[in-house]
Amino acid sequence: MKLIQFKVTEELIRQALAIPDEAEIVNIVRHEFVPGLFTFYVTHPSFPECLEGALPIEADPVITADYENRPGTWLTIDFRIPISATGQ
Repeated sequence: MKLIQFKVTEELIRQALAIPDEAEIVNIVRHEFVPGLFTFYVTHPSFPECLEGALPIEADPVITADYENRPGTWLTIDFRIPISATGQ
């Protein structure tokens, strides 16, 4: 196996995925069974409370690209948290 390692800063990931400033990436984990799939654990003041020991709500975000705005803010993210999960 030919293998290397490299590091990517949180800032680059945040910019690449248009993660809002108020959000914090807590962890990124490679999926156990699906190659090339990663799970991101992210906090944000608007997200629902996660009880200790419980699994967090699984969001299904949509990332929208506006290539005309490059290199400025050309990606946006909608975490699409279900309303029932936020208690609203």
